[in-house]
Amino acid sequence: MKSRALYGLLAGVATIVIAVVSMVCTKDTTTTTVTTKQPQQAQALLQQQRNEDSILNIKSQEVMQYTAQKHLHISPVILLIDMSVPSGKYRFFIYNTTTRTILSQGLTTHGVGSGHNTEHYIEFSNAENSNCTPLGKYIIGNSYYGQGGLRYSLIGLDTSNSKAQKRHIIIHTSSFIPNEEQDEPLMQSQGCPIVSEKFFAELHQFIESQKGKKVMLYIFR
Repeated sequence: MKSRALYGLLAGVATIVIAVVSMVCTKDTTTTTVTTKQPQQAQALLQQQRNEDSILNIKSQEVMQYTAQKHLHISPVILLIDMSVPSGKYRFFIYNTTTRTILSQGLTTHGVGSGHNTEHYIEFSNAENSNCTPLGKYIIGNSYYGQGGLRYSLIGLDTSNSKAQKRHIIIHTSSFIPNEEQDEPLMQSQGCPIVSEKFFAELHQFIESQKGKKVMLYIFR
């Protein structure tokens, strides 16, 4: 009888211990879930930023490898335009290849093409009268004043943009280009990457500070 009573007592204690452990584990699991969970929107933005940083680093390395092969003396800070990004979002970057950081960013246009361009389909071409933006690597040329103010000529280095100078593909400004991101797409150009007046001022200050060094621009998608 004593053995049965002792057995029953031990069984009861074991049940209590199991219940307590179960409560602790459940509480810990719940706490971990709450503290590590992030809003889906924040996660999406973080992933987008990581993807963009990765793309810019890859493209910047392509530029540096190209210029090393061509023995070009260029600035370690380059200009990158990612045409896979919607025009209403930042896609023109001043990028430091040494620190792998974005120094500044702005909005920019792309060419209207044949008139069928959308945010999800953009025509790119080197052909004259195509009204398309030519992809590829460029050297920033001379600055000059034209209708609408200061602008920079672009010297195409690839077969995909070899006619840039002949087509007068340049960087210039427009008061119609906003400084901040927006949901609506920007106006389209005849192929030029048009920027806001504020961002152009940043580009101008950077380019003019690179005396003796060529400044590279890479337009890609």
